[in-house]
Amino acid sequence: MYKLDNPITKNKNNNTITLESFVLNTKDKTVNMKISGIGKIPKKDYTTIKIGDENIDTTSYGIGSSGNEWKYEISSNYNLNYSNENIEVSLDLGDKTNFKLNFSLIKSDAVSSYKDLGPSDTKDNIEIVSVVKEEGDLLDVNFISSIEEKNLQVMYYGNPYNYNEKTNTYDYEIILRDKKGKEVEGKIVQHGDRSNNFTFDTSNMEKPYKIIIPKITLAPYGVVQSSKAIKLPIPKNGETININKEVTIENNRDYGFNNENNSFKIKKIKRYDENIRVYLDFNKNNKAIKRRTLNIEIQGGLFGGSSEGYSMTFTQKNEDAILDIIDVTPKNINKRNMKIKFSDGEFVLYGPWEMEIK
Repeated sequence: MYKLDNPITKNKNNNTITLESFVLNTKDKTVNMKISGIGKIPKKDYTTIKIGDENIDTTSYGIGSSGNEWKYEISSNYNLNYSNENIEVSLDLGDKTNFKLNFSLIKSDAVSSYKDLGPSDTKDNIEIVSVVKEEGDLLDVNFISSIEEKNLQVMYYGNPYNYNEKTNTYDYEIILRDKKGKEVEGKIVQHGDRSNNFTFDTSNMEKPYKIIIPKITLAPYGVVQSSKAIKLPIPKNGETININKEVTIENNRDYGFNNENNSFKIKKIKRYDENIRVYLDFNKNNKAIKRRTLNIEIQGGLFGGSSEGYSMTFTQKNEDAILDIIDVTPKNINKRNMKIKFSDGEFVLYGPWEMEIK
């Protein structure tokens, strides 16, 4: 088995891409690649892998995005005995920007499970592993999650939305606790779109340590689940219309945890000039998982299949991960009605995950 030694990051035309991993398994004759980025989304039919002079045909892929951030995963099979050197990945983005990455791989010992990589813990069928490296009084940790096998990706470990005005940074609330109870907070190491790397200052701390992750933020990639199209009236400017309609996002995919927030209620809608605010009510008694964002699409065309307008997602500042309102902007605000569809956005899943480092 051969792997990428370190992630590769490149910038071009206001786009940033990071080749997070590339694994060549010579026994099973498979290639697996993960790329993330900020900016325009890749054209899935314009990504190629070349090893030496041979092009590798893509057998499966998955792509997911949140805002201008995206993640792309490709799996391929091959039949020849390719080398681990002279590998090229070519990627075209939606604005016609082309990235070419040339690299070689290093030999890697295969592991039989995530647990072989480092200390781990499992909550709600989601395992998180700490891949640890110690350098003096600095503990460097990369987190890996088994949820990547369930068509989900971990967007953030900890809480990236807790802004600390004193330090002008965001506190992720990931804690390292030593044997006497002393605690230090992890500091994130920025890697483009990657947010799984943290460092801890272990000065005057004694082992064993315990890493504590209070929550993680998840997002689906590939085909997301959505609700049926819902017809709503368009209010007059300043008017509020009570709706009280139940909505369900079709749950055809087993994410591996009990998602009780697939159903919610549209309480009311109110128009502010060109915007329509949709007020939502979720099951807020479920402490294990909550929705942080929800995607909404305004349907148009003869069969309601095309998008007409855009939306912005809001969360209440004083309620952690509770989605309450969404603003939508139809292209034609003067119509009597609009059709909208909701689809999966980001989830917040609560732990805590606790991993001991001896």
